[in-house]
Amino acid sequence: MTPPPNRDGKPRRAEYLGYLGRPDVNLLGNEKLAAAPELGSWIEWLLYPEEHIGARTVIDEEGVRSEQDCNIPTLKTETSPPPPNEHDPSTMPDRNGRLPGWNVAHYYPYESVIERWEFSPFFGYQSAVSTQKVERPDALFKRAAMGLAAAKWSTDDFNHQITGVPEDGWKGHNGGTFEMLAGEAADILAKIPEILNGRFLPALAEYTVTIAKTRDSLNRSTGDVIKAFDSKLPKESDGSALAFAIAFIAGEVKGKIFDKLPAWLAGPPGVITKALMDEVWTTVLGAVTPKKETNGETARDRSGDPWSEIATSYHRGQADILAVATRKMEELTTAVNSARLELGNVVL
Repeated sequence: MTPPPNRDGKPRRAEYLGYLGRPDVNLLGNEKLAAAPELGSWIEWLLYPEEHIGARTVIDEEGVRSEQDCNIPTLKTETSPPPPNEHDPSTMPDRNGRLPGWNVAHYYPYESVIERWEFSPFFGYQSAVSTQKVERPDALFKRAAMGLAAAKWSTDDFNHQITGVPEDGWKGHNGGTFEMLAGEAADILAKIPEILNGRFLPALAEYTVTIAKTRDSLNRSTGDVIKAFDSKLPKESDGSALAFAIAFIAGEVKGKIFDKLPAWLAGPPGVITKALMDEVWTTVLGAVTPKKETNGETARDRSGDPWSEIATSYHRGQADILAVATRKMEELTTAVNSARLELGNVVL
């Protein structure tokens, strides 16, 4: 971790911790978005320069603002103030540049380098994908995929039984009638798994991978802005090249997932076990072909960028990632609705 000076990997304020820990935000202890609390520590540090001796925007007599690494003395007072020390409140000037108990300003006024932002907007992107349960063993989509697989296997089994009925006893008019009915039933049973296989199951797989990859991309973007913030501290920069670019893999299914599954996976017909569910879900997710999208931003050293510009780049990069994910979700919603209509039009 690279938290801000004299801070740890999460914010101090109870209201910020409470926000990150809210059930609908879910960014405390979330291993898929593990960088969020440390970013919270940085954002808190930047929002409250009166609590430390680091980054701030200093305002001169003419109202011109400039980012500085410390408080700037006005040199207009007869007494020289002691150097600011965040462990000694009596040495820390307020935002007007005044030390506690003084009516004159020993320092120029100042404000946060990210004054125009509040805390929560930095985490709205991660919170959009922080609550979906797609990786857990009891994930809804995992159970749904097993149900779709079981439905497919069952229709295959019934179809086999229908088409395999012995000819004896079904000759003449009755035999012809049965053959026609069996053919129609076989057609119906063939259409249903085709829709499940080609529409519903790929949507489950692509939705799951999209959520997982969105989380990964957002978390790496958050790690990048933390590195960029750390590179701004008064020390030798390591020259790390950061892009805040999308490294986002939406993924799409090529081919038919059920074709990759042997019938009941060599298990007893009709018996669904945890091992079977795990194997089905692994096969389903394994059918997703990576599809990378980028926003074309060039990687470069950010240590010379203004703090506010780094924050802006972070917001833009996170928004780009979420925009790609949103488009993918809309495509999947359209595909599922189309499949529902197609399934409803199967004549029974």
